[in-house]
Amino acid sequence: MSSWPEITEPLLRERQGMSDEEFFEFLAGLLEAIGTRELEDEHYERAIGYPWERPPGSCLVTDDGVEELADIDSSRRKELVGEYVDESADRVPLLAYGANGSPERLALKLAHLPDGHREALILAGDLEGFDVGAAAQPPVFSSMPSTLIPSSGTAVRVAVLFLTPIQFTALWWTELSYKVGALTGITLTSDFREEPIERVILFISRFGAFCVDGFPVAMAAIAAQNRQSTALTQTEILHAAARMSIGEGFSARDLIKDSFENPAAFMADRYASFQAASVAFESEHWAEMPVGGG
Repeated sequence: MSSWPEITEPLLRERQGMSDEEFFEFLAGLLEAIGTRELEDEHYERAIGYPWERPPGSCLVTDDGVEELADIDSSRRKELVGEYVDESADRVPLLAYGANGSPERLALKLAHLPDGHREALILAGDLEGFDVGAAAQPPVFSSMPSTLIPSSGTAVRVAVLFLTPIQFTALWWTELSYKVGALTGITLTSDFREEPIERVILFISRFGAFCVDGFPVAMAAIAAQNRQSTALTQTEILHAAARMSIGEGFSARDLIKDSFENPAAFMADRYASFQAASVAFESEHWAEMPVGGG
């Protein structure tokens, strides 16, 4: 592929080029349009389930279901890795560390695409020098989603999706509050491939990483070695955010209820407290994608 994915959608180009202030103003308008609604148990259970179930290893996602690469015949597995990784120069190597690494969620995001663009290889691996934390994003859409955080000495379990441009664009539409960039000069050792991956495209949250007691917290659902941050479940993250933004004695469900039932009001009232508990992503390996794209 070229250095950067091509931005073919004008709104995505516009969104990528927004300053954070412009984006949050844009987001406020979207939340106003949602209006008010009532929290149901199903939504709460979905919210605390983030980042949802994923196998520990690599897998192939198709219309027929999910095949774990470890269970596939070695010759066919080699063919698949070659097809997705080594022989497709136009594919976008997207780092997946949250919902995009869940086969079920990935399949849902690709389900509306035409034939030839609903199949995806989730190539699992270990990324050195980083961890996966919670974004300091008020849960106005569901959970507090993930974002990458620098973490010296840590190796976090992630995946790389080698996507067609159509697939990448489809996923980008779903990553409303994230900016596109690249990590270069990294060490990412993946399953079933001898050469480490040195450059990936990724989404980074505009909200920064959520901090408790001044330090970013890691997502306990994502495996990591030599973790430096305190690891919390999604429920524990939401509990901490509820106490921080609403007050002592409030719970994860209180937070989800308030933010879901009137998202515009919640964002207006509570955004400042989330911002105060955030730290922006900074890394010598990171570069934001210019609006001009490739």
